[in-house]
Amino acid sequence: MKGIQHILDFIDNVNEWTGRISCVAVLVLTFIVAYEVIMRKFFANPSIWSYDVSKQIYAFHFLLLAGYTLLHNRHVAVDVLSRKLPERIRTIVDLICYMIFFFPFWFVMLWFGVKFSAASWRMLEIGRDVFQIPLYPIKTIIPFATLLILLQGISSFVKKLSTLKRGINTYD
Repeated sequence: MKGIQHILDFIDNVNEWTGRISCVAVLVLTFIVAYEVIMRKFFANPSIWSYDVSKQIYAFHFLLLAGYTLLHNRHVAVDVLSRKLPERIRTIVDLICYMIFFFPFWFVMLWFGVKFSAASWRMLEIGRDVFQIPLYPIKTIIPFATLLILLQGISSFVKKLSTLKRGINTYD
């Protein structure tokens, strides 16, 4: 069990640090949007690149925070019924939902994300706007972020299973 715990801690740490580092993207995004507003409103000189670049930075930030958000149990959840259940039953429901919904969905997302990204790299895809920004780097983030949330899901699943087995709530 010690080896498994080491792996789970590693997954948690990867998602923790990925989330913390990707938060820097918000600062960059804020600077770009502020720059564009100033250039547009005060100098009547809008840029051709800021919209496309800000979309990519936001996508980068949004995608990479998925695993971090799951680590901290902050995804939106419809728990109107389950919050009234005892802790043990709620954990069982969570485990069942992970097996039925979470894992199949994210494995499919990983499969298609890799295909989508590979196709973009093969054609060296660029945007269709005036700026023609390369799209393949940001599309590479899709399977990477999917892998992070999938690994975090495995970590959360194992922790919940361990909690259920022990009959105590040590992981939350």
